[in-house]
Amino acid sequence: MNKFLTYLTPIFKIPYKVQEKIKFVIDLKRYNRSEYEEKQNKIFNKINLDRSSGIEKLQSIKKKFDLKIQRSMSSEHETLFSSIAINNNYKIHKILEIGTFDGYNALLLSKIFPEAEIETIDLPNDNSKFRDSYQRSDRVDTFIKKRDETLRKSNNITFNQINSIELVNHNKKYDLIWIDGAHGYPIVCIDIINSLKLINDKGIILCDDVFLN
Repeated sequence: MNKFLTYLTPIFKIPYKVQEKIKFVIDLKRYNRSEYEEKQNKIFNKINLDRSSGIEKLQSIKKKFDLKIQRSMSSEHETLFSSIAINNNYKIHKILEIGTFDGYNALLLSKIFPEAEIETIDLPNDNSKFRDSYQRSDRVDTFIKKRDETLRKSNNITFNQINSIELVNHNKKYDLIWIDGAHGYPIVCIDIINSLKLINDKGIILCDDVFLN
């Protein structure tokens, strides 16, 4: 079906976002939860992480702090954070998040790693790319207000409004870096290179979805 959609795209000039939504619905119908769970568990096991215990911890934290997701974007990375937190081989004291968005993930990180310092960065409020992305140009002030309210819910979160490219001049070191800013080349490539410089010897760099084309 996806090949058929690719064939039709140039003929009917189907927009990219529409293509992706159609593909998502098609893939969702093919989704087999038990197969997915088995596959994910094996991946976690390969890197010595206990996914099942990570899920239990994550659910417990969300229930304890009443962390209800206010948006559609939530994925396996939350389980990954939680699984890392319960693994004694990792000592996470300083965390850098590149891409704050609505602040929910930084808040979640602050609860998963309550003893850690969470530094989250995003583009300045007056940056045109910030204001025009995610279809928020007509509600940017409301978005900023809600984001800042979310970030203030934890004392171990520091928020800085900078372009992630400026991390090239950053000297701090981190135990965990979560790259979730721009998703395309060259910015995501720059973020990864900067993160390699900023990560501690036994630290972890995690990256969200990357658009190859």
